[in-house]
Amino acid sequence: MTGSPLCVAVTGATGMLGGAVVDELLARGHDVRALFRPRTGRHLPERDGVLWVPGALDDPASLDELVRGADAICHLAFSPFEEPPPGRSVAEHFVQTNVVGTLRLVERTPATTLGQLLFASTLAVFGENPHQLPGADRYPLDEDFPIWPQEFYGGHKAALEKLVLAAAGAPGMNASAWRIGCVLGDYPDRSRDPLAPIVDEARTHGEIRTRKGAYVVTARDVARCLADALGDGTTRGGIYHVFDRWLDFSTLAGTLTDLVGLPITAVAEPAPPPTPALSNARLLARGARLDTDAELPDLVRALLDERA
Repeated sequence: MTGSPLCVAVTGATGMLGGAVVDELLARGHDVRALFRPRTGRHLPERDGVLWVPGALDDPASLDELVRGADAICHLAFSPFEEPPPGRSVAEHFVQTNVVGTLRLVERTPATTLGQLLFASTLAVFGENPHQLPGADRYPLDEDFPIWPQEFYGGHKAALEKLVLAAAGAPGMNASAWRIGCVLGDYPDRSRDPLAPIVDEARTHGEIRTRKGAYVVTARDVARCLADALGDGTTRGGIYHVFDRWLDFSTLAGTLTDLVGLPITAVAEPAPPPTPALSNARLLARGARLDTDAELPDLVRALLDERA
C-alpha cells in the first residue's frame, strides 16, 4: 500500500514462492535483504536491490543482520524435517528452526521501521477437509472459523499463527498471517510442482488419471497480495485466506489438448468444489488481483517443454 521505496527482509527468498515475492518487491522499487542457507556449490545471482544474508532461522546473529535497516519482514521460510546437527533430535531441530526461528523474527519486528511482519501460514491449519468440520454447515468457512489441523505441518503453522497474532497486540507491532493455498508456479524442483503429475500423465497416457482438487493461487498473485500489504496498518492482527479458486485438475484436459495437439481425456473421477467452500472474501475486499486462469496455460506449457 505504501508508495515509498522500502527495505524488506525476506526469509525463504531462494524458494519458488520467495523468488516471486522478491521479483515483485524489486519491480515496485523496494530493496530486499534476503536470508539464505549457505551450501556447498550454491551460487546466488547478483541482483540490483538484493542483499543476500547468509544464515538460518536458528541462528540469532544472522537474523540480527537480516533485519538491520529493514522497514518490514516477510517471513516465507519453512525448513522440513531433515538431518539435525549433533545433539538434536529431528523433532527438536524442526521446532528450533521453524517455531523458535519464527519467534526470533517476532522479537525483532519492533526494530523495523514499520514494525510489520507478514507471516506465511497455510490452509492446512483446517486439515484436509474443512467442509466436513463440525459447524461448517452452519457458519462460514472464513478466517474466524475454528481451525483444526490434522498433521504436524498444519499444526505448527496453527500454533505460530496464534503466537504471531498475539504479538500484534504490542504497541507499534503490525503482525498478520496469510493462509496460502496450493501454490502454482515455476518450481525448480519438478517433484514439488502440483501440476507436474497431471501434465506427465497427459503426455504419457493421453489421459488424466489422478483425482485431484485444491484451492489454488499462483506465486505471482501471492507476491502481489503480500506486497500490497506493506505499510498497511489495517492488516494488524489480521488473517487472510490467500487463494483464487478451487481447481479440479481434471479440467486441465482441454488446456492440455490445445497445447499437446492431441486429444487428452479425463478418466479420473471429478474433484468438484467442496460444499460449503472456504471463503476468501476478506482478501477480495482488499482489492486483491487474482489471475490463476490467465497464468495456467503458460505454467502447463513450461512443464510440457521440460519433458519434450
